[in-house]
Amino acid sequence: MGSRAWWEDLPKVEWPDVPPSVVTRGTWYRQNMHNARWKAKLLDLTILVLAAGVPFAVAIKANNWIVALLGSLTSLLTGMRHVFDPQGDWISFSRANVQIETEVVRYKQALDEYGDPAAAPGILAARVEEICAEETGAWAQRLPRPAIPGTNH
Repeated sequence: MGSRAWWEDLPKVEWPDVPPSVVTRGTWYRQNMHNARWKAKLLDLTILVLAAGVPFAVAIKANNWIVALLGSLTSLLTGMRHVFDPQGDWISFSRANVQIETEVVRYKQALDEYGDPAAAPGILAARVEEICAEETGAWAQRLPRPAIPGTNH
């Protein structure tokens, strides 16, 4: 897989090139979507292997410290999965990536609000910034919040 986005090879209509900010944002989301996916899968696989290792270690009568280490590492990584939420990042980044790619396709095909060649690049850049702001806002809402004494939160 090359470093170019699939939409960069679409046949071009008579428009200015895609604004650099759109390419930068699209590239960031595409790369981070893939990175988050691999982090989520690797973390889940590691947790699964460590958890399966606990009863195996007991069955082969391994030293208690080995069983305890496997259990502790499983608990630690399970907590890290909750705190860092790579699967949530994967979903959020994927959604933003698809929205950006959709806007670029609409832009390249001069659809709807992209019908005016002079205004289209600015409209596209503004729409992509809105997508990024929405994704960042949704991401911030997922962050764990510390409990405040005297509240039910």
